[in-house]
Amino acid sequence: MSHNEHHHSSRSRARSAVSYIFSFLLSLVLLAGTALVVVQMGCFSQSNYFKILDDSYYDSVLSELENHAVDYTLPTGIDSSVVDDVFLYHEVQRDVDGYITGAFNRFEYTPDMSGIETRLSENVTAFFNSNGVTVDEQTSEIIEKYIEEIKEVYVSEVKMPMIDLLMRARSTFTKVFTVAMVAVCVLALILGVLCVKLHRWAHRGLRYIAYAFGGTSVMSFAAPFALYISRFYERIQLAPDYFYRFGVAFIKNILSLCMFAALVWLLLTLIMIFIIAIMRRQKKSHRSNS
Repeated sequence: MSHNEHHHSSRSRARSAVSYIFSFLLSLVLLAGTALVVVQMGCFSQSNYFKILDDSYYDSVLSELENHAVDYTLPTGIDSSVVDDVFLYHEVQRDVDGYITGAFNRFEYTPDMSGIETRLSENVTAFFNSNGVTVDEQTSEIIEKYIEEIKEVYVSEVKMPMIDLLMRARSTFTKVFTVAMVAVCVLALILGVLCVKLHRWAHRGLRYIAYAFGGTSVMSFAAPFALYISRFYERIQLAPDYFYRFGVAFIKNILSLCMFAALVWLLLTLIMIFIIAIMRRQKKSHRSNS
């Protein structure tokens, strides 16, 4: 091997090594951007919360609400039947959704509990009358106090647990999301340009960008898929039961988003490979013509 050939071979190896480093760094940057988007769409998107909520969630809230109202009622000496048919499914659904919407849009949601007050007051009054108790001013105060306590039970159940904590985390995340995504895009652009500029022919540089896309696809898929099939989320301790089921669905949805992102990166990898193949064919055609 001549001195020039040896020098050219050394430069080629060095260029490839640097390109692989840039490709790896690009894949990490793209993975970070993917994680940011998944967190934004999976954890802090209002539409995603309503997508996860289903009839079973509202039914479970209603059931838990009735049980807690009975638990509170029994020690008062009032028969638990007074809470029968007091809480309605459509009102529970309206107020669960209302509290979530209020939390996301930063306003204090106040549920309309006039229907609950009316039905509960009628039931308690009927209970007292059936037991020969005259509903006077003192009894009315007892009924009013009891109704206020039941209303507090209602609010505590229809308001999603930990929603305030999640919204504080969302507020913090939102402040850094835009800046972080701009940084990701700038770094990705710089690394992509460097991969191309290191090589005389553009398609050779694009090959390393394709490697980065493929690496991002693998990394976006491997860990979430392993976690998904391990079903670790089913062992998480959350209470009450309806929030546990929501938490399981919430985690599964985030892992699914990660795997969907991996498929997107895989598609982009295939597109990049197709583009590289076309560019190589054009280069060979240009050489043969000249």
